[in-house]
Amino acid sequence: MPWQRPRHGAFAPSDGLAEKPNGPHSCAICCCVFSLIGVIFLSLLSAHFSSDSLFVEYEGDRAEAASNLSTAAVLYAVTMVISAFFWVRGVLRARAGSRAGAGGFANRRHA
Repeated sequence: MPWQRPRHGAFAPSDGLAEKPNGPHSCAICCCVFSLIGVIFLSLLSAHFSSDSLFVEYEGDRAEAASNLSTAAVLYAVTMVISAFFWVRGVLRARAGSRAGAGGFANRRHA
């Protein structure tokens, strides 16, 4: 089967979920984690800009910069929610496939 190619070396998956066509995708996991980091970072920057912190020097309008940082944090949060949805969906599909039998969803035959 095309999705079950052999993997060798240090980067071989340990749980086998990456080899299944209905397992969680690493893209969803990566996007969720990096979006969480982006939300935290941008929220902290926005808080520093809106509180006239001495740690951040800025020549322009600080209120506008804080507003733009908050907007970017919200967009990252939306991306995080979408990525988390696909991550959880992949995990649930993989669990349902392992309960359905050895083949999961991919090897079911419809009459």
